Amino acid sequence: MNRVQIICRSIMAVVLMIAMLATVAADLATLQKQATAGDARAQYNLGVMYLHGRGIAQDKSQAVKWFQQAAAQGMVQAQYNLGNMYRQGDGVARNNQAAAKWWQQAAAQGMVQAQHNLGLLYKSGEGVSQDKSQALKWFQQAAAQGSAPAQFSLGLLYAEGKGTAQDLVTAYLWWELAAAQGHKTAAKHRDVAKQHLTDEQMAEAVRRSRQCSQSNYQNC
Repeated sequence: MNRVQIICRSIMAVVLMIAMLATVAADLATLQKQATAGDARAQYNLGVMYLHGRGIAQDKSQAVKWFQQAAAQGMVQAQYNLGNMYRQGDGVARNNQAAAKWWQQAAAQGMVQAQHNLGLLYKSGEGVSQDKSQALKWFQQAAAQGSAPAQFSLGLLYAEGKGTAQDLVTAYLWWELAAAQGHKTAAKHRDVAKQHLTDEQMAEAVRRSRQCSQSNYQNC
């Protein structure tokens, strides 16, 4: 390749880069206009861009601002992200009550991660009044959607008799289901529980876990 060809290719690369940047800028301007006009999806997308610094300088406080606007319109992913940011103090002052508020709204719309996170808050009493029965409720909803972490957490409540009557067979059931999805800590708890179950209890636990799995966690 001669010098002229190298120069031509370099010029072409610069031209393409300028064109690409112009396109990104135009797309960003359009997105900002839509978000400012109240489009919830645009508000959420703009929040994601600010959160991760995609196509724009990273600014987590701006991410919070746009997630709040989208969340107020019922955008479930924005509600969940806001909960995470308030819980972690990411782009905003750490506030467990605000985290609980937004996870509550996302959980009510069926978001499995929010359901499990909300259950953890109720279990520990962070941001909400401690209520193991509420923790049980949200773990159950997430577990029924196949969340292995929620299935593990649900097993713990049954094993400890917190928020429900102590039931090691049911604890084993949920740990077995979580372990089947690769949850290593659940597998360890299941193996320990097995040592404390009678043959009859083990047979029941195996039958119920099979029934639960076959019903896609709906008949447990």
